[in-house]
Amino acid sequence: MARLTVASDTGAGGLGMPVARWALLFTWAVSTAQAVLGGQVAGASGSFAFGVAVLLEFCGVVLVTERSAAILSRRAAVATAAAAVVAAVLRLGVDGPIEPWTVDLPAYLAAALIARGNIAAGAVAGALVLAAVGAATAVRGGTVGDAAANLALPVIALCLCVLWRVGLGFVVRAERAHRSAEARAAVAAEASARAADEYAAQLHRIRDEASALLRRIADGPALSEAELVEVRVLEGAIRDELRSPRVRSETLATAIADARRRGVRVSMLWLEGPGEAPHPHLLEAIAALVSDVPEGAVTIRAADEAGAVTVVRSDGEGGGSRTLLDAAGVVQGVH
Repeated sequence: MARLTVASDTGAGGLGMPVARWALLFTWAVSTAQAVLGGQVAGASGSFAFGVAVLLEFCGVVLVTERSAAILSRRAAVATAAAAVVAAVLRLGVDGPIEPWTVDLPAYLAAALIARGNIAAGAVAGALVLAAVGAATAVRGGTVGDAAANLALPVIALCLCVLWRVGLGFVVRAERAHRSAEARAAVAAEASARAADEYAAQLHRIRDEASALLRRIADGPALSEAELVEVRVLEGAIRDELRSPRVRSETLATAIADARRRGVRVSMLWLEGPGEAPHPHLLEAIAALVSDVPEGAVTIRAADEAGAVTVVRSDGEGGGSRTLLDAAGVVQGVH
């Protein structure tokens, strides 16, 4: 299935592959030998017409099996169709009875055009070849049975190539849909694995931050006032890590920890989306604002989807300010 649906093969209905050219050249050689052994080459005029027909068929085979991922150009398709029709007329013009294999290769060329995707050129060429066979049979006084026998091989070839083109289209569409589903599943699996890795790394960082203090709580006597302050600072840092895992800045973390030690209530409401990590200049600007707060509360929250951040400072007595920073850390306004 994977081999059948390679773009370089299916765009040309499989006829762009080297094996298709060799197969049609083999058919051309067998058809030529069969005509010679069947006595179709008789007399000077017959030999000349047959030679021209064989040459045209060879050119048609080379054209219709052009190594390409697409259908033939209009010029190449018309040339192939013309070669098939003229070759059929020349073969039918030779004296003698018409055999079922007389115009097999011209019919194959017309059918191959349809299989390749040059449907209009192949249909016209096929119709003209069939008309030529029917007319030649009538001129020679053939019966309806003779006409049916002479037309059977070309009609079968044309029908098979129509079915091939239609069937190949269904196969390619189904395989592309399957590969699209596989690609979406792979992307989802990759995203899930990346999220799991990030979550594991986050838990590892939290464990490293909290393990020493937790051991102190488990092993030692009651915590001192200073140690209780550190517990509150650590609890706030863990909460910030869980809410905003990609906001990793030593400068900002230190500024927030120092503010909490001063008794400032710092709330990180910076819930991140799937975009890029915040700009370092933005984190430094936020750290500077937090460091300037002696008491009260500070709330850091995202202002919009463009990456802007609002820092709200309150002194606890009804006063305060609201500073808007853009994604690069530049102050856009203070209220």
